[in-house]
Amino acid sequence: MSKKICFILSIALSIIILDQWTKYLVVQHLGLHDAITIIPNCFHIVHVRNPGAAFGIFAQWEHGRAFLTAVSAVASLGVFGYFLTLKENDHFTRLALAMIFGGAVGNLIDRMRFGFVVDFIDWHFKDVYHWPAFNVADSSITVAIGVLLVGSFFVPKAAEG
Repeated sequence: MSKKICFILSIALSIIILDQWTKYLVVQHLGLHDAITIIPNCFHIVHVRNPGAAFGIFAQWEHGRAFLTAVSAVASLGVFGYFLTLKENDHFTRLALAMIFGGAVGNLIDRMRFGFVVDFIDWHFKDVYHWPAFNVADSSITVAIGVLLVGSFFVPKAAEG
């Protein structure tokens, strides 16, 4: 197996395992909609189910589950395929795509198993602001976008010939 394949699989598999393990712990130890306070008025671990996409988009759509599962599968394959085209020295993009792939597959596993994604990280500020709950897979995808931004702004591109 090539170093390129080993790289993406090791990063993605680490994210998938952490994502699925944390979701398993939440499902096993918290009833649906139950919460554990970590920081009062700020941070909780909750057990919620998201049948939709980000922020619950498509949650009420009759064909949402099939559509989102298909989109997740196609996107995961697209990210993997694009990763394979990258040069070995494109470190930021390779890392970001491996993280996106791992996060996408982590949530795809939930969609295929349950028809929804388990979310549990709940940040808010008293009753003033409440960010929608998310999970390790979502976090990985979000951090990957940051990695892509850092790479695009601070890493010089090779001069094109």
